[in-house]
Amino acid sequence: MKPKLAIVATHPIQHFCPLYRELASRSEFDLEVIFASRQGTEPYFDSGFNRVISWERPLLDGFESHFLRTPHQVWSHLNRIAPTAVQVYGYAHPIARHALLWAKLSRRRVLMVTDSELLRPRRVAVRAAKRAILPLLFRAVDRFLTCGDANENYYRNYGVPSERLIRCPFPRDERYYEQLAAHAPQHRAALRAKLGIPPEAAVLLSVGKLTASKSHAHICEAMAKLPADLRRRVRLVLAGDGPERPALQESGAILPGFVNLEELPHYYMAADLYVHPSAIDAHPLAISEAIYFGLPIIASSRVGSVGPTDDAQPGRNACVYEWGDIEGLSRTLAAILRDPASLTRASVESFRISDRRSLRITADALAHAVTGAPPCPTNTSYASFASHR
Repeated sequence: MKPKLAIVATHPIQHFCPLYRELASRSEFDLEVIFASRQGTEPYFDSGFNRVISWERPLLDGFESHFLRTPHQVWSHLNRIAPTAVQVYGYAHPIARHALLWAKLSRRRVLMVTDSELLRPRRVAVRAAKRAILPLLFRAVDRFLTCGDANENYYRNYGVPSERLIRCPFPRDERYYEQLAAHAPQHRAALRAKLGIPPEAAVLLSVGKLTASKSHAHICEAMAKLPADLRRRVRLVLAGDGPERPALQESGAILPGFVNLEELPHYYMAADLYVHPSAIDAHPLAISEAIYFGLPIIASSRVGSVGPTDDAQPGRNACVYEWGDIEGLSRTLAAILRDPASLTRASVESFRISDRRSLRITADALAHAVTGAPPCPTNTSYASFASHR
């Protein structure tokens, strides 16, 4: 019989569902995804965006799934399907803890995914509790599916040896992106026209909820400090919504509001540079999406996507500034905007880095964690996407 993987998750998350479809299409093992909630499959209120969210595409097509009424029902369901391996997302939610305990008592392989990092400040009591508890908890995990350098540093800090870490980049809906990338110039021109941005302007983009922790005001302040000639030819687009929007409306930034997944790739294609100024952001999907479309990255020092083998690689496709250093951010923006050649080089590097984070590569890594089979070679198709820019 083939191995069977049970993925246990809180609810359907839009950027993980394409990975589940990819895994379900493979022959190495069978897959079932177990959810604790239907949130995401029907409209729901998101307090961060301060609005009702409804995903336009069906999330559950292409893979077998099951919804539980209560988290403890995971015991009876796992007993019934008898998976070879169980993957959980962290340990905070009751369904993850129940599944992890079931797997250890049943002597099944345990895989864990988190985006945790050590970049944000934490209270002394929290650090002490984690130092006491996490090394014991992590011993119960056979393999950690890591999303980047900061994430791996987090595990090593709690005693996890490198041989139990398997790099498994967070997935993106690449099949949809591929369709759009084939017509990138048209999409770029159309969205710029819609937003009233002239073709010759340089566009800085930031994507996310407009909350204090995302620090969008820092970009606005840094923009105000740019030399006058740069300010005239640069436009800042903040794609998202939230409680900080009224304060940001005075900044001169373009605020299109909440942008659904269907339209968001158009914003990446319309931009020239992606800026992520967050105070707290473990491994933002927006950076993974931005590099898919070849955008150079400017990120704060607290963004967990920064690292020598991560999405934002300093000196290659990214510049990093100390979070809160508005002058430093402004200088970084000015330097890259005045050097079109470096912007082009960084764009090419973003395509190259992104190509090593394809859905297939992520699925290969997960298959390796389940079965022990070696991962397939990395694909090298970035040039086909770069040619559409």
